[in-house]
Amino acid sequence: MSDRKHGRERKDPNPRKLPSYPLNTPPVVVDSVDKANNILATILPGHFIGFDVECGERKVSAREMTCATSEERRGIQRAELEEAGLEGYVVPWDDAGVSLIQIATAYDVVVLDMKKIRGCGSEGGASIPVQLKRILEDSAILKCGSGLLCDGKYVWEDLRLQPRALCDLGFMLRIGEPEKYAKLSGNVSLQDCAAECLGLYLDKTERNEHDWRHGLPSPTNESYEDMLKLFVAKEGHLGRELPFDWFTFDFINGRAVRMQRDVDGLEVGWTYTLCPWYKNGKFSGYWGYWDVDRVFVYL
Repeated sequence: MSDRKHGRERKDPNPRKLPSYPLNTPPVVVDSVDKANNILATILPGHFIGFDVECGERKVSAREMTCATSEERRGIQRAELEEAGLEGYVVPWDDAGVSLIQIATAYDVVVLDMKKIRGCGSEGGASIPVQLKRILEDSAILKCGSGLLCDGKYVWEDLRLQPRALCDLGFMLRIGEPEKYAKLSGNVSLQDCAAECLGLYLDKTERNEHDWRHGLPSPTNESYEDMLKLFVAKEGHLGRELPFDWFTFDFINGRAVRMQRDVDGLEVGWTYTLCPWYKNGKFSGYWGYWDVDRVFVYL
């Protein structure tokens, strides 16, 4: 039933009437370990990539069901990884939620169909392409996207990989333009980032995880480059660096390193309610943000 029948006008998804982002890069869908390794081997330290995870429902194991706290569950997960030893953790794919991992470079868009890969290839029993593991765990390869706090959690819980150098563009935009985006409810989306940094409308209304024929809506590289230019300009105006550590983070043993805790004790990314330099709707400057003991939670 339409919104109009309920007496509501449908919200315009593109109120600024921006031109559409061109989806002109057909994706490469990968369904084997060997193909994944061959393609991903070209991504080297110093590169930055667009990163996204599609995840369905995950079946909790019997061992995890016995846990009363998230820390107990992480303890079991760490033990399972250690028990796997040199052979590597074998993913229980029938219970896993992670279905697709999307990686975009400046030239290619790669969609890893993890449910089809399932460890089939020259690596024998290993469930994860070694090049994917290398990229995710390399702190010298910046993984850019929106909502990466959840994606990092999915990757650990299902694949037992510890992604490092995750750059959340939504957090980046909140910090760079606090008056405009600090109080926006929920995550600042990739659509918001594309509109702000590229001046383009990213239409995702008719896309789903099974339809890749017309390209992948993931302009993360361009958004990051343009946003970085905005940061450099703002740093020049302020005469000091912006807080890079507020929008990049690592996942170690199932926890987001250097995340903050909100009023409920949950780990969150940057939030204006905990920010020492943005109070009562006013930006007071980034001075003092290196006092990390006040704002970061360390493992």
